Amino acid sequence: MVKGTSWPRLYFATYWAAFMKRRLSDDHGSKLRFTGAMAGIHTVDLVDAAFTADFGGFRLTCG
Repeated sequence: MVKGTSWPRLYFATYWAAFMKRRLSDDHGSKLRFTGAMAGIHTVDLVDAAFTADFGGFRLTCG
């Protein structure tokens, strides 16, 4: 695991949107849009394409 919050914001936005589109069905994946909200990334696992991030009031864990 790589720990830290120093990833460039554009890379995170692109990675997150692509990751979520792969997880959604064809019916809903095309409707996903990145709104520009930034998150504090706590942990990232590049092998499993997983991450944990905090968004202003809740924690998102994918993977």
